[in-house]
Amino acid sequence: MAKRAVFIILLVSIIAGCGGSSSQTPQPQKIDASLFVPNYVNELIGDTTGLYHWNHLPITINFNLPANWSELYPSGSELQIEAANEWNRPASQQMTRVVSPGASADVQVYFVTYDELGGGGKQGITESTHDTTGRMISANIKVALDSELSGQRILHITANEAKVTVAHEIGHALGMIGHSPNSEDLMYSTHIYGTSRIPSTRDFNTIMTAYPSFFDKSASVQAITNRSATPIGPLVTDVIP
Repeated sequence: MAKRAVFIILLVSIIAGCGGSSSQTPQPQKIDASLFVPNYVNELIGDTTGLYHWNHLPITINFNLPANWSELYPSGSELQIEAANEWNRPASQQMTRVVSPGASADVQVYFVTYDELGGGGKQGITESTHDTTGRMISANIKVALDSELSGQRILHITANEAKVTVAHEIGHALGMIGHSPNSEDLMYSTHIYGTSRIPSTRDFNTIMTAYPSFFDKSASVQAITNRSATPIGPLVTDVIP
């Protein structure tokens, strides 16, 4: 986790238009920051950040667990499922669904080493791809199970720290390309060891703003513009460290 997002433009040529119609001009979803308050929507709408959406909910998540997972976390072997379910607490709409191991999914989660993430305090990275309407196409999450604190290497982070990190990265995969400025929010930019953070009211309100029609606010804002299976390109990949 860090405070900056790096944008990589993929040179992917896709015929503009939904359902083969070249007359449709792709438009991004309109964002109304007043729908669910308090939030940090405006902090996510900028040159290096964004608030995007999938064309469906819940999004599916596949966890690619290492062979020694139950040895690392004998009393928290389902922490990854608990992390995903943290985003399902608003009763009106399930946002995530964990699929069986190896199944295809919107989001793939991998567990790697701290060095594979490049060090520098990064505990997780999310790579998400969206089209020009702001519709999310895919997301890959990498979470390091070892770490470094005050110059000392940590063989593996605790179950709670892993859960917090996974839940944070899923927030990015849902469409939050950036971070909260408030340290009390799960989507704050810096991992805090020893804390037990869960999505806050501001976290939920912010991501719900990306899905107004799923939360009974469709009359107040333009509906999601691209519900087709065909992306409207070119595609953009956001790397959120």
